[in-house]
Amino acid sequence: MIPVSLIIPVNIIINHDNLFWNSTGNAANETGLQFIYVGLWRAYVKRMLNLKEDERAMREVLAHAKVIAVVGHSDKPARTSYQIAQFLRQAGYTVYPVNPTVKEIDGQPSYASLKQVPEPVDLVNVFRRSEYLPEIVEEAISIGAQTVWAQLGISEAASALKAMSAGLNVVMDACIKVEYLRLGIAASSQTKRQ
Repeated sequence: MIPVSLIIPVNIIINHDNLFWNSTGNAANETGLQFIYVGLWRAYVKRMLNLKEDERAMREVLAHAKVIAVVGHSDKPARTSYQIAQFLRQAGYTVYPVNPTVKEIDGQPSYASLKQVPEPVDLVNVFRRSEYLPEIVEEAISIGAQTVWAQLGISEAASALKAMSAGLNVVMDACIKVEYLRLGIAASSQTKRQ
């Protein structure tokens, strides 16, 4: 069910689970004209679920996370996933590589799946193509992760909605390093993670 806070404040009706929610937050039966603006709805969902639009919430996520699983972590230093993971380690996070094609990265074991990570994961940082997000989100939900963060160029509205419905924070199409630096997290949270 869509919370009232997620209703678009204009006179359109949104199809969700055979109910229609109007701009006043009231559910209506599936009768009469059905105004389903899928493109607008997807854009709205992307805006609402992407914590890039809420600096306070994003700051909170980055400041309180301790354990980050990097899905798609490469063992090649020239790759962005490797560089971002190294940055996160230097920033004080515990980082676990998740990549079934790599046994270890810089002496640290690489895990084939999120379920194999040996401790609870706060944030799942995704470096896989958007088409892999549904299975990654499913696994993040199953391990009790708090946040799914898809890097630049990676987003999928249905996966974002599923994660949010399960109570996870969601960031899509954003670089975690860029946002960390932009928000000045280093000064405010280094001691909190220790």
